Amino acid sequence: MKKVLFGMIAVCALSFVACKKGDAGPAGPAGANGAAGPAGSNGAAGPAGPAGPAGAVGTANVIYSDWLDVVFDSTANGYVAGITAPKLTADIVNSGEVKVFFNLGSTADAYVSPLPYVETFNGMALSVRANFYVGGIDLISADVDPSTFVDANGDKNFQYRYVLIPGGVAAGRATGVNWNDYSQVAKFMRWEDWSTINKRH
Repeated sequence: MKKVLFGMIAVCALSFVACKKGDAGPAGPAGANGAAGPAGSNGAAGPAGPAGPAGAVGTANVIYSDWLDVVFDSTANGYVAGITAPKLTADIVNSGEVKVFFNLGSTADAYVSPLPYVETFNGMALSVRANFYVGGIDLISADVDPSTFVDANGDKNFQYRYVLIPGGVAAGRATGVNWNDYSQVAKFMRWEDWSTINKRH
């Protein structure tokens, strides 16, 4: 009996040794990924920030023309010409401001003055002034014909441009722009030719 019991214990001991951890079989295939967990909740929105400072007055309401070719007609009292200005409204005539600039130089060598312009040479008066009305501008000159012309270099001389400033826009006063100084106006309006204006001064 003792021999049989001893034999059973020996068999169990051998079985235990054969099944120890170092002799485990190959790993099985990886299992499928689990489902994603619920998304976390966002925090509450913070309060709105304070309003920023008001921007500077812009030029959106200021209306201006390109440089225009103008031909004057001879009359008994001098020379007259008309410029069509469709956006020159009754409100601008009555409560706004209209500026007309006269390029006494050429497109290549500008020399600009606001109207009215008066200069006397060789006993002749080059005196150009402007009158305004709804939809147009009249130019009047004494003695000298200030019509646009092309010089020997092919450049245009004696061109004109106007600026319309609605009465509700205090752009000139708000920014310190002198609307009689074309170089200041051109810089304020960001015209590309401003840096070459009045360079003879």
